[in-house]
Amino acid sequence: MKKKSTFYHMRKRTYGMTTLEQAADFFGAKIEDIQEWDDKGAPKAIMKLTGLFYGDLSVAHKDWAGFRICPSGVLMLSPSRTVFRAEMLRNLNAFWRELDSTRCERDAYKNRLENILGYSVIRPTQSIILPFGTRF
Repeated sequence: MKKKSTFYHMRKRTYGMTTLEQAADFFGAKIEDIQEWDDKGAPKAIMKLTGLFYGDLSVAHKDWAGFRICPSGVLMLSPSRTVFRAEMLRNLNAFWRELDSTRCERDAYKNRLENILGYSVIRPTQSIILPFGTRF
């Protein structure tokens, strides 16, 4: 028996198109075309569009390899299965702005404290020395 193509395994295992009729209906192709694609491989455009339709973002750009958009709408990084929800990504810019703001406030506080104390509160060991001698 001749070895089947990547398309064959992809359509059956990954996408659940177990019959030729299901695949022909999905791709808008003839059953004979699906049989040929099963044996010889599908055209590159069909493989890319199918991957993109089913959430494989590496089809869009190689840097997105390992990322998938799941049917539930989450972005998943494989194989760790780390999940990013849309609202998390939407709020990412706000998070970075808040972090930068906090960093600026921390630096301003450190500068005010150094001006009051008359010396740097950060030592080469990165310990904070408080006036009463406690180390952090």
